[in-house]
Amino acid sequence: MIIKSIEVCGENVRSAFLYFSSGLNVVAGPSNTGKSYVIECIKFAFGSTSIPKSIKESRGYNTVILTIEENEKTFEIRRKFEANAATVVTEFGEKPVVLKGSHKANFKNLSNYFLKKIGLNNKLLLKSKENHTTQALTLRTLESVFLVDEKRIVADYSPLGTGQRTERTLEKSLLKTLLTGIDDSRAKENYKEEESGEAVKKRIRNLEELMLKIFPDVPLTAGSDDEIKDQIIRLNKSIVDIDGAIQQLISSKSEMLMERKSYIDQALLKETEVNEAKVLAQRFGLLMEKYKSDLSRVGGVSEAAHLLENYSEVTCPTCGADFLETDVDADIELVLQSAHAEAHKIEVQMDDLRDTIDHLDSNISRVGDELNEIRSLISEIDGNINVDIFEKLNELVAEKNNFFNKKAELTGALARLEGRNSAQVELDKLRSFTAPEKLSYVFDDFSSQTELFIANVEEILKCWGFPDYHPSRFVDESRDLEIGGTPRKDFGKGYRAVACSAFVIGLMKTLMESKRHPGFVILDSPLTTYKKADIDQGEEDESIESDMVYSVYRDLCDSYNDNQIIVFDNQEPESDLIPMMHYQHFTKNKNIGRYGFFAISD
Repeated sequence: MIIKSIEVCGENVRSAFLYFSSGLNVVAGPSNTGKSYVIECIKFAFGSTSIPKSIKESRGYNTVILTIEENEKTFEIRRKFEANAATVVTEFGEKPVVLKGSHKANFKNLSNYFLKKIGLNNKLLLKSKENHTTQALTLRTLESVFLVDEKRIVADYSPLGTGQRTERTLEKSLLKTLLTGIDDSRAKENYKEEESGEAVKKRIRNLEELMLKIFPDVPLTAGSDDEIKDQIIRLNKSIVDIDGAIQQLISSKSEMLMERKSYIDQALLKETEVNEAKVLAQRFGLLMEKYKSDLSRVGGVSEAAHLLENYSEVTCPTCGADFLETDVDADIELVLQSAHAEAHKIEVQMDDLRDTIDHLDSNISRVGDELNEIRSLISEIDGNINVDIFEKLNELVAEKNNFFNKKAELTGALARLEGRNSAQVELDKLRSFTAPEKLSYVFDDFSSQTELFIANVEEILKCWGFPDYHPSRFVDESRDLEIGGTPRKDFGKGYRAVACSAFVIGLMKTLMESKRHPGFVILDSPLTTYKKADIDQGEEDESIESDMVYSVYRDLCDSYNDNQIIVFDNQEPESDLIPMMHYQHFTKNKNIGRYGFFAISD
């Protein structure tokens, strides 16, 4: 299944939508843009009794509509924001069906409708080992493994639940039922029925029938499991080698980007230098024109003085009277000397200015050549990033995915073989059974399935660059992870959130072969756990490193195209990853892009 869209609507208001696709979906943006509200709406659509909290932007909205695709067909879940509201389910091309919200076995309700699609309807979970009491597996119980809100994702208790009162047994029973497909419905039978020879024979018959049904084609050839393990070891080595090559490429990319930034800074300085020199050269050109104009003016004065000197007597153009040389007060010789001195002064200034302009032009040409050389280096780095980094990275990822697929096939075959062997051991014990069993209920062994699940989780942690990820193991007492010898609860908020995400995604990956999982996971703030509210409260910054953020987003882009992962987070992915995911950004700015989940009117 994949969630196609969520819509919140009402009367006289414009519906608010979010659309999703298979693979990675990221809704990023600042706080208070409606991301957590969307999570609450999804939980309410899946049967939560808590109506989404009212916020200013949600006034007038009264219904949530969740559209889900399964096997290329869609069905719609519609529910009003009212206490004890019924759920209306409409399958494509069919009439709407009203389903009750509360779970009751074999009754028409959303929980049974949904669980039936993944083969988990009518399953009973153990609630008390001492009293052999059970509880029905419901959609609300299952929700913990595919929807994690921002409080649970950083919590210091198990991703399966808080473990309070009888919940520890219930959480372990949930995990066992999901991993094995076998619930704990026999708990009541064992409690009421005396462990007589007939009871043991009945269990033997049931187990034999179950083995034939679950493991019909599993070979019993001696040593075949060792051969599969050897192949898995070789594949793991190949995957480790590829991971090393990928990390080396990412490091090379970082170094190239730093070098590119340095060249860009140099180019900006050179461009500024050229532009300033060109402005100065333009001003000097104007000054040269002024000098030329002044020189022409002085030449005119000198020429006029020569003319006056050559004509000693002239006639007035108005009255015709004669002007004698003795009537002129001006000293022509002095005028000529002054004009010559001024012209010489201007010519000296022009010579100096020409030298300055020549020097400036030479600098402009030199700096321009340097700028072109820097731009060539930037283009060369861009080409290396595109060809040497991204193309090689995509090749390595494709090769790694191929190895993962082969490993998944082998791991599944090994799990089936080990499961069959474990069941055979249990059957042999029953056949040799003589003493009465204790009244306290004992879970069936599911250690081999748990090992497969934890192997998937550890592989995810390794891909994400989680520090000291090996060895990872499942701690039965806490129903939680222990990573590199450290319980998950002892990490800071950021690493707790990442490990919780790896837990639920690893469980989905483990269960998809048996189809006991809806196929989608919804995570609220797995990468941004340190927000302004934490600063105001004086909390320490427990954020994760940016390299891990990149690795998480990169792996989610590459590895889950056949499933669906929806991430709501303040942390925006790197720009080069955005084309590889379905990305929606809330800006919290009325003038830029989409403000938030709800449209904001001016």
